[in-house]
Amino acid sequence: MQGWQSALHAPRVFHTATVLHSGFVLIHAGVAGDDPVGVFDTSTSELYDPGLNETVASNVSAVPRFWHTGTSLPDGSVLMAGGRQLYLDSGLDCLLFNPSTQAWTKPNGQLHTPRYLHTATELANGKVLVTGGQITAGETLSSAEIYDPVTQAWTVTGDLNVARSAHTATLLLDGRVLVVGGWQTKGPTGISELYDPATGTWTPGQDFLYDRHGHTATRLQDGTVLIAGGQNLFAQTLQACLVFHPDSGVWNGVGNLNEARRDHTAGLLYTGDVMVTGGAQKNLEGSVTALKSVEFYNPLTAEWTLGADMNFPRYSHTQTVLPRPFFSEDIKVLVFGGRDDPDGTVPPKFDTRVVWSMELFTSGEVNRAAL
Repeated sequence: MQGWQSALHAPRVFHTATVLHSGFVLIHAGVAGDDPVGVFDTSTSELYDPGLNETVASNVSAVPRFWHTGTSLPDGSVLMAGGRQLYLDSGLDCLLFNPSTQAWTKPNGQLHTPRYLHTATELANGKVLVTGGQITAGETLSSAEIYDPVTQAWTVTGDLNVARSAHTATLLLDGRVLVVGGWQTKGPTGISELYDPATGTWTPGQDFLYDRHGHTATRLQDGTVLIAGGQNLFAQTLQACLVFHPDSGVWNGVGNLNEARRDHTAGLLYTGDVMVTGGAQKNLEGSVTALKSVEFYNPLTAEWTLGADMNFPRYSHTQTVLPRPFFSEDIKVLVFGGRDDPDGTVPPKFDTRVVWSMELFTSGEVNRAAL
């Protein structure tokens, strides 16, 4: 059996959701509000308690932001990197969140290049690799930096071969990082790259044929990487999916999504399946339709099956696979916030519709037939 439990909640989109060592989830910043007040960027934080299925307010950080990243560090703290403000088109500095005290502090060092719409990936050694993004709306970045949580300092590493933002970056089992797609100055790219932390350099990967942004990238249990959905140069929403094989560097096509989608979310379940929720479709007349559908990818068959719909359509939300207690076989996935307006423009405008709910998916079955 599977199903969704919904709860009304203050609206939030373009926020981060980071799992803490305690199993709680830190929800931070983003864009809040809705008609008739209008939207605004926020610096508020919440802690989601998976035992109670509810959130409690946490301390407010100094600066509102959205399009930032949130990364859990080895010592349990959380690094919030970059982002921008609604009416200030430039990148922001970084903050550290201490879960024990719920205090926000500035690290010793700051990004050499402030940025937003970048990626942040924890490396095998506990350091954090930040890649690409934008410093303003018209300037896409190729630079990359590494954060050392011991010294709280940033160092510059090798530049990407292709400047990009709104891309994905996935840690591979061998310690390299795969960067895929994203937005260049004039449109999406179909170029992938591989970062080697031992040398600090990038190697171009095999083109994966489909220019795309707004896709997801999920490392599967066998070490391959699943790319799902997105939008291409012609503003077409994609059903096509691909799998990257790190050993050979080859891309292979797999089964298509049942519904084309962009700006959706994806998470790896402990069964080995991948769960995709929501997203948006671009219609022929140019408007956007938010989705409430859910799909599961089975890596054994390379096919997708539809699951139980969410109660509310949404895109640009967060999806968090909750830690599984050792005594439980339940799969629990938290979906938080997002937007559902037909305009779909970025950055969000005064009348952007932000979703007023969070939802919890629960499945007590561990076999794929039930999913």
